[in-house]
Order: sequence, then C-alpha cells, then structure tokens
Amino acid sequence: PDPARFIENEESVIQTAIEAAAPRPSVWIPERFKRNRHVEGRELRLMAWMALCQGVKGIRYHYWMNDMSDPFGECPDLGEAMQAVNGDIQRLEPILGPLLPVQAQADRRQQIKVYEGWSGDRGILLLVRNMRYVTDNRANNNGRAPRFRATPAAGLSVAVDLPPWITPAPPCDPLANATYACSREGRRLLIEVPELQETRLIWLANQP
Repeated sequence: PDPARFIENEESVIQTAIEAAAPRPSVWIPERFKRNRHVEGRELRLMAWMALCQGVKGIRYHYWMNDMSDPFGECPDLGEAMQAVNGDIQRLEPILGPLLPVQAQADRRQQIKVYEGWSGDRGILLLVRNMRYVTDNRANNNGRAPRFRATPAAGLSVAVDLPPWITPAPPCDPLANATYACSREGRRLLIEVPELQETRLIWLANQP
C-alpha cells in the first residue's frame, strides 16, 4: 500500500473489522509501523478518534517489541499521545460507550471529512477531520523531524441534519469545554468551526 495513504488504508481496515465482528464490539490495535519509524503521536490521535467514531469500543496498543526498559525512547511523542488519548477516552466514556456510527461524509470543497455518531438519545458526536495533510514512511529522527504534516484550515462550516429525536443544546467541544457559533434553518444546523488542525470534536447534547 502507498505509505502516503496509510491512514485511509487503516480506516478501511477498521471498517472491515467492525463489520466482520458485528454484532460483537471491536477493539482497534494500532499499526506498530516500525520499519523506518514509529507511528507519530499526531497520527495516533487522528486514527484513534477516527476509529472511535467509526464504532470501535477500545484500543489495545502493540508496542511490546520495544525496549521494555525505555519503550518510548525512540518515539517520546507517541507515549505522550497514548496517555492523552486514554485520558480523553475516560473523560468521554459516557458519550463513547453507547456511541453508534451513523455516517461519514467527505466535503471536497472544504477538504474535510465529518463522522457522525449517535450516543443513544444523549446526543450526537461529530468528528471533523482535516484532509489536507501529507505523510510517508520515511525516518523521522526519533520524532524530531515529523513526517505527518497537516495544513491548518479556518472558517469552516459543518452542516448537520437533525433527527426528530433531538432538541440540541448549543454545540460544544467536549474536551476543550468551548462552544461553537451556529445557525439553524429548520432541521438543519450549521456549525462554524473557526480553526482546524488535524481533528475537532463537536458534541450536540440532547436537551430534556
């Protein structure tokens, strides 16, 4: 497979695994990717949220082949990213536990992809993914010369067609505790995303 497309290849593998395991839950095991380099921290964060919003219910890391006395000596940003992702999952467990994927749509004009999942009747979780990135499998000097680079985007608008069961609270980032500006036309909600690095989460809580 083309190393520059390995994130898309991983997304396809995740979806295939979820469908094969259904109705049982799936666990994602990240690619160790240790030939010229390890997978980088920013790549891991992106793929972890991509997997969670596709419906996986856990992550099992596979780094036992590293030097056990210093497993992240060659990739310090990866160890930091794993801890951060684990902490975020714990914080959002009430949302992620019952989350069911609904759809994933690419917006070619804005060069983003939006993943939508329903957390029972608690609300809707959106993952906005920046598709303007480059990567490859070349050596990265133990993380000091990253191969993954995303071009920041600004002034994005994400449209959500609201299902009949939800009366949405103002959209917010559930990790940053920040709200997004929005406007509404009937059952269509337009959410303004002021800036985007790799990914952003949007949570639409269902109001009683």
